[in-house]
Amino acid sequence: MVLAHSQDQKIQALNNIVKKIFEKDAGYWFSKQQLLQFEDIVRLLGYTSGSTFKIKQLEQQLKVSNAYINDYLDFFENNHLFLRVAHFFEDKTREVSHQKKLFCIDTGIVSMLTNTFALKIKTHTAISNFVFQELLINKSQGDVIFTYKKINMSEIDFIIQRADGSLVPVSISHTNSAHPPKMLR
Repeated sequence: MVLAHSQDQKIQALNNIVKKIFEKDAGYWFSKQQLLQFEDIVRLLGYTSGSTFKIKQLEQQLKVSNAYINDYLDFFENNHLFLRVAHFFEDKTREVSHQKKLFCIDTGIVSMLTNTFALKIKTHTAISNFVFQELLINKSQGDVIFTYKKINMSEIDFIIQRADGSLVPVSISHTNSAHPPKMLR
């Protein structure tokens, strides 16, 4: 979190942080060629934060290998920029099990890199990202956060699996009409 008296000061402070990340952390882990792609992948991931992502699509868009994509994702998770969240499933034939959603942890830096710093985004994706951050901050030790999606595309934004095995659905809705799937009732 960056505190500043004005938006310009905040943007400058975030620019300085990003510059330090490039100089110190990213420069240590990545080659010069990979550093050129670093900003591109952060921008792409920043725009898709809160959405299901497919590594194959990232490979094609960035023209890099699966190994590089995973190296970047590992780096982003280790540096608390993004976090991959697995889908909860009990039946692989009816529920999505192999994809993950990507959520932004440091919205200031990602907003800086995606040039969306000044925007007031009220999309479902942005709200989902905010809710994820709150769940992450407030979860109990042993709790695991998942997303949930069926093959027919019905979904619950989050499922928290408590340490005792109980499941807590979290659905983000503009109306009060959300109903959990039968397995959670």
